[in-house]
Amino acid sequence: MSENKEKNFEQLFRTHYKELHRYAYRYLGDSDVAEEVVQQVFLRLWERDWEEQIHTSLKAYLYRAI
Repeated sequence: MSENKEKNFEQLFRTHYKELHRYAYRYLGDSDVAEEVVQQVFLRLWERDWEEQIHTSLKAYLYRAI
């Protein structure tokens, strides 16, 4: 993965992690489980060519994945 893609991914994580965790927590009622779910979503994005996989709104994709 290029350095630019890594920086973009890091920015994506920093921008959306907290709000996605809150969203997952509302449904799951357990902070640790919510953290795991959000981390798994980001892990799947990291393992794939995430910039080319998402053909919709990035934010909508993340919320749907959660």
